[in-house]
Amino acid sequence: MNPTKIFQFFQEISQNAQNRGRLHRKFEEVPVEDSKPVTERIRSIDPKYFVGILALVILLLFVLQNTDDAHIEFLWFDMNMPLFLLLLLTVALTWVVVLLAQRFNRRRNASSASR
Repeated sequence: MNPTKIFQFFQEISQNAQNRGRLHRKFEEVPVEDSKPVTERIRSIDPKYFVGILALVILLLFVLQNTDDAHIEFLWFDMNMPLFLLLLLTVALTWVVVLLAQRFNRRRNASSASR
């Protein structure tokens, strides 16, 4: 490699780093506007996030309380797995079946509406 090209490359990197630092300093100098009080910010949050957090807490409690092993025999499968994993797998498969049924129903309704 040509030493001058390497030197130019490192100069460009240095200049880019300095420019980023200048931009960062410019943003730091901008005064921050007064934000809403905490209670107003909490009220402005969409309720579905609270429901999601509650569902996550319930799920964690469920997992921690169902750690016993369960013996499963299905067709040619014969295995042991934690009970919470079996139940979560069952819920996931049910969710997939429901989504597929909804999609099929939407397509069927769309095709009958277009006739």
